[in-house]
Amino acid sequence: MTISACVEQLKKAGKVEFDQKTLERYSHDLSYHHPIPPVMVFYALTERDISNCLSICNQHSVPVITVSGRSSLEGHVVPITTGVVILDTSYMDKVVAIHQEDLDCVVEPGCNWVELASELKEYGLFFPPDPGMAAMIGGMCGTNCSGTFAWRYGTMKDNVISLRVVLADGTVIKTRRRPTKSSAGYDLTRLIIGSEGTLGVVSQATLRLRKIPTEHAVVMAQFPSIVEAANTAMSIVQSGLMVNRMEFLDDYAMKSINLAHSPTNPHHEKATLLFECVGSCKASLQFQLDSISTICHQQNCILFEREFSKESAKLWNIRKSAFFASKALRSGVECDIMTTDAAVPISHLADILIATRKDLQDNNIGNFAHY
Repeated sequence: MTISACVEQLKKAGKVEFDQKTLERYSHDLSYHHPIPPVMVFYALTERDISNCLSICNQHSVPVITVSGRSSLEGHVVPITTGVVILDTSYMDKVVAIHQEDLDCVVEPGCNWVELASELKEYGLFFPPDPGMAAMIGGMCGTNCSGTFAWRYGTMKDNVISLRVVLADGTVIKTRRRPTKSSAGYDLTRLIIGSEGTLGVVSQATLRLRKIPTEHAVVMAQFPSIVEAANTAMSIVQSGLMVNRMEFLDDYAMKSINLAHSPTNPHHEKATLLFECVGSCKASLQFQLDSISTICHQQNCILFEREFSKESAKLWNIRKSAFFASKALRSGVECDIMTTDAAVPISHLADILIATRKDLQDNNIGNFAHY
């Protein structure tokens, strides 16, 4: 059994490409990792295509990397060796069903979450995980993605009800039924989510939906240093206030955003906290805003800005634009962006911010941070 024999079988099994331009495109993602081209790209149009591809590759012991949005920032979909087949599920992009009364929907792995959000909005519903704009449901399941709403609604594993999964030998399984019910036995849904394709390939997902809140506002608070900002975040968590989402950007992040997007109307280049507050009525929303304002000013807040309705989206876009804006700190210089995550107990947030910045500065590495 050889790779060439596997390739010949895959050619007969479905839509494939193996020209040099295509292989080069699939040799990398948005990360800094060294590109390695696959031997072929197999495009799945149906669940049966996924099953056929995996079954054939399994017979020939050929490794498979499954992709959908290819928007990874950390090398998830980059081959680490030659002789790899790429299984692309991006053509499986349908919203199969929306069950408004049951607060769930069924989608294929190539469904883009932003397009799904647009469709759900007509029903007054939304799906909480919100990673990069190009991310698709299959990859979001594979990586257990989170996003800015994870603070309130949890990560991908908390927002998926069930999955249809194709195993390595081509067998198709369903992890559970659609109705929400606790039961004994293995939680296969959560086992698959975050396994990065090592246990199987998602061919369909049933997602848990939420009602769009009736009232919302976004707050931007800025502080003299990262210590005051971190202490504010800690105080808000400890107060029990259930803000919808909360993000931190340091002064370098704000500088990069100014250089890239706001050169004529710059923001203050200070440690910044962004909050989104929601409520069922104006009174509950105002209570949250007043409580946050009090805590912020106890930590020497130097700017407290709040926006409602459409203007709030513009303010939150500060956070969404931060990653690609970071290259503005090295304008005119070829550079790579290295990204990673760290987690500490909330009481140690200020400590890790200070220690990380010192490590990077001591090693002459440009940096910016968001949390």
